[in-house]
Amino acid sequence: MLLLLAICLLSGCSLGEGTVAADVVRLYPGCQLDKLNETHPLAADSEQILAKFTYTCKNESHLRYGNLVYRKGMDTGVTIYCCAREATPEEI
Repeated sequence: MLLLLAICLLSGCSLGEGTVAADVVRLYPGCQLDKLNETHPLAADSEQILAKFTYTCKNESHLRYGNLVYRKGMDTGVTIYCCAREATPEEI
């Protein structure tokens, strides 16, 4: 458990621009994060956070909009979010 916490802290697992950027690269091959616009808890559920962002892809000149939902993975004084998935229309 302690090893997992150390790995997450070193790799930036708390929800921030670095985490979203890594998930954009992983979920949308050939794309990269442009800007993390906002993050906020989903209605009445502090266990999940919605991240709204823009991203760009190779050979395209326009921005794309994305919405990922993260689930709280661990809270040891520092809340760590994991398990990104695309948000459903109801969550946006």
